[in-house]
Amino acid sequence: MVDFYDTVDRRLSQIEQQYQKIKQMNPVDALDQKKISDAKVNLSKRYNDLKILKETGQQYRKDYDAYELVKLKTTESYKNASDWNKYHEKLKQDFAQKYPGTYDSKKNIIDIRSWSEADKKKYLDSRKNRDLAIKINKDRQSEEQIAKEKNDQKAKEYTNLKQKVQDAFPTNNNISEPCTYCQLKSRRDKLARVKAVFPGQQSFGNCGIQSANQMMELVTCEKNDEARQLKKALKDGNAKLSLPTDKPEDINRRRKSGLNADEVNTIDKIGSTKNIGIELEKDKTIGKYYSTVNRDKYLDNGKIITTSSTGGAFPAQQQKIMQSPENPKAAISTSLKDPTIGNIETALKENKPVIVVTQTALLDPVYDENNKPIIPNPWTLSKDQTDADGNVTAKKGQQMVGIHSVMIADGKFDENKNLTHVLINDTGTGRMYYMKVSDLEKSMNDASRNNTVAEYKLVVSDKPINPDCH
Repeated sequence: MVDFYDTVDRRLSQIEQQYQKIKQMNPVDALDQKKISDAKVNLSKRYNDLKILKETGQQYRKDYDAYELVKLKTTESYKNASDWNKYHEKLKQDFAQKYPGTYDSKKNIIDIRSWSEADKKKYLDSRKNRDLAIKINKDRQSEEQIAKEKNDQKAKEYTNLKQKVQDAFPTNNNISEPCTYCQLKSRRDKLARVKAVFPGQQSFGNCGIQSANQMMELVTCEKNDEARQLKKALKDGNAKLSLPTDKPEDINRRRKSGLNADEVNTIDKIGSTKNIGIELEKDKTIGKYYSTVNRDKYLDNGKIITTSSTGGAFPAQQQKIMQSPENPKAAISTSLKDPTIGNIETALKENKPVIVVTQTALLDPVYDENNKPIIPNPWTLSKDQTDADGNVTAKKGQQMVGIHSVMIADGKFDENKNLTHVLINDTGTGRMYYMKVSDLEKSMNDASRNNTVAEYKLVVSDKPINPDCH
């Protein structure tokens, strides 16, 4: 029992430590808030159950010790009564021989008047002590029965409580408290990983490729270099090449028969985007550093390719990129799903990242992690947007118009486990932000409705996010 109390004391300490850690947690969403509240209630109940078990056990031990003491006294009184009875019976036999006429046929004394005064006293004292010993023994037996009933009741309470504890902790050898805090912390660890893999603003028109790079890193813990991944995707025919000298016939030829030798050589000249002095600014709304790029800084890329429109990849191409990335260790398998909120919700509940095709003009409104609107919207134009013919497609102050891929690997859920918001990893703006699922749906539907080139499916990882890259 001492060992068991030691176990209970350690569990009480573990529960108290977990409770204090959970108490310091800020909820991620309504579901997380409910889990935190439930965890605090459950830990408090478990703590109280263990405390009551300990107190009941201590009382049971007192009652058990009292019962054992009464049993010992009863045993002693029984022996004492037995000894006196034996002594008295032996005395009767001795006096029967000494005074034969004073006993009946059944050897019961019928008259002691003829006995000596000493023998009379000896006999009467013996009978008195025997009767007293028998009475004491009967009293002790009654006390023992009362003590046994009291002990049995406490033992039953103790056993029931102990069983509750043992149901939670199957063996006394494993005294570790189930880590409720760890389960809640894993939710935060996942969110931290999703933020950590965000590369900031893309260097080319490679939103789909950068979304794929994030997805691969989340699943495999392996990184891909942005420029090398772009060049491989271009050469493999899994991304769009756009050149300053392009004519309609060049674009059509590449669609039909692929790249020519000069174009392959041009792709080889694309420079790395690393270590070129990208400035980092602190996004106060999301608490994350993101890059603001000046594309003229990308070596001579602006003279080699049309940077902003090179690198586009449709969902089926994104799949192929992830099957054979520039870093072979980062390869993953994916599935194409219909672009519905339900499919996104299912993926997130399974901890699987998703790439979504959207309309940038409808990526609005957006929110920070505290559900405060981000104003102005990251896609707000600082000057008029024009098409290839110089026609204005969106005015300054409006949101940019265009098809754009983003990666989603986390979101917010209500108490009923329904998805309410998604966390957008947007490499087009270099920002991370939340959107309501109803608003995201509008953006997805508009992208699909105005699609004339390829089917805008969701790209969903077949494997979940790796929670530990150590």
